[in-house]
Amino acid sequence: GYGVDVTLVCPGVVQTPIYETSPVVGFDKEASLALWPKGISAEACAREILAGLRRGRRTIVVTRTARALALAQRISPRGFQRAAASYMKRLRKTRITP
Repeated sequence: GYGVDVTLVCPGVVQTPIYETSPVVGFDKEASLALWPKGISAEACAREILAGLRRGRRTIVVTRTARALALAQRISPRGFQRAAASYMKRLRKTRITP
């Protein structure tokens, strides 16, 4: 009624300077980041978002990884939860013990 459109954007992993500039406390930064997918450039992400907006999409899931995760969660929430727990277990192995 107010002429407002809303679009949900799920970009997934986007290559930004945050990986170089953010501190990682208690974990080996290189080992932790090695577990993440490579992601896409911010420019490619922006192109995907704009294309989705032009097509009138209400939800825009940008990267293949994000689409696969969203689909996996819808198809098998329990399986997705197990996969997430497995990922967290691998991430904990990069923890630095004082």
